[in-house]
Amino acid sequence: MKKILLVIFFISLFSNLFAGVITVTSGSSDNLKVTDGDTIVLNGKKIRFSGIDTPEINQTCIKNFKIEKCGVIAKNLLIKKISQSKVECIEEGKDYFNRILAECFVENESLSKYLVRNGYAFAYQKYSKKFIEDENFAKKNNLGIWATTFQYPWEYRKTIKYLKKGGNLIFIRHSLAPGNGDPSNFEIDECSTQRNLNNNGIAQSKIIGSFFKKNRIKFEEILSSEWCRCKDTAKLAFKSFKTFDALNSFYDVKFADNKSKQLEDLQKYINQWDGKKNLVFVTHFVVISSVLNKGSASGEILITDRNFNLLATIETM
Repeated sequence: MKKILLVIFFISLFSNLFAGVITVTSGSSDNLKVTDGDTIVLNGKKIRFSGIDTPEINQTCIKNFKIEKCGVIAKNLLIKKISQSKVECIEEGKDYFNRILAECFVENESLSKYLVRNGYAFAYQKYSKKFIEDENFAKKNNLGIWATTFQYPWEYRKTIKYLKKGGNLIFIRHSLAPGNGDPSNFEIDECSTQRNLNNNGIAQSKIIGSFFKKNRIKFEEILSSEWCRCKDTAKLAFKSFKTFDALNSFYDVKFADNKSKQLEDLQKYINQWDGKKNLVFVTHFVVISSVLNKGSASGEILITDRNFNLLATIETM
C-alpha cells in the first residue's frame, strides 16, 4: 500500500512540474492582452489556446448577404468573457511558432469550451478531440458562426497563402441571378433579354470584391463571360475587367456547339499565361463543371493551379 501511495505522489509531483500554471488578474492591462479569439498574452508570454481554432482577426463570414467580422466578434467575445476576472492557464507545451499551448480558465470555466460552445471557435480535431461535443452543440443550435457562411480558419489560412503566392486560376460563378438557362429571346447585347442579378446577387458581387481587396490579392487579369450577369458580377466585384468569349455559357441548345472551341480557347489562353499572378475567370456553372468536373453555387469562388487541380473553395452566400 505504501508503494502505491509513493508512486501516486511522484506521478502527481511530475505532472505539476511539467504542466506549469500561469495566473494573472486581467484588470492589469500590462499583464493581459487579447490578440484574437484564441491567443492571449499573459505577463509577456504569448499563449495559444490548445485544441481550438477561431477565425483569423481579418476573417469575415456572411449572413443574409451581409459581411460579418467573425474574427473580430470572436476576439470581443473573449474580452467580454474575461472582463476583470482572474485568468489561469495550464501549459501543455509549445507550438510550431514557439507559442505556449495552454487551456485557460476564468472562475474554473474553460475559455476554450466557452468559445466553442457559443459557436465562435471550432474543435481543432487535427490536434485534439476534447471539444467535439461542444462544437456539436453549437452546430446543432445554429450558434455564432454556425448561422453564417464561413471557411474553417485552417482552410482560410491555406486559401490566403495560395492567393498571396499567386499563379492560381480563380473561377467565379456569376452571382445570384434567379432562373435557369436564358429566355428564348436572348440577345447577347441586350441585358433585358437575359437573366440578371437580383439585389442579393448585387450584394454578393460586392462581397466577392471585398474579400480580394481586404486581403490585397494581386491579379494578372480579370476576364468575364459576355453574358450580362457575369459582366455585372465582375464590374461590381473588381470594377475593371475584359470579356472573353471562351467563358460564355453553352448551356442552351443554340450555344451547345460552341463548347469544344471555347474550352480549347480557354486552354490556349492558360498555356500562354506566365503563371506569376492570379487569373480570374467570371463565368457559368456549365463552364466550371466542364473544366473542373465540379459543381458550383452562385457566387462561389474556386481556386486551382494551372492544371485545374482544386486548391480551395469559398462560398459567398
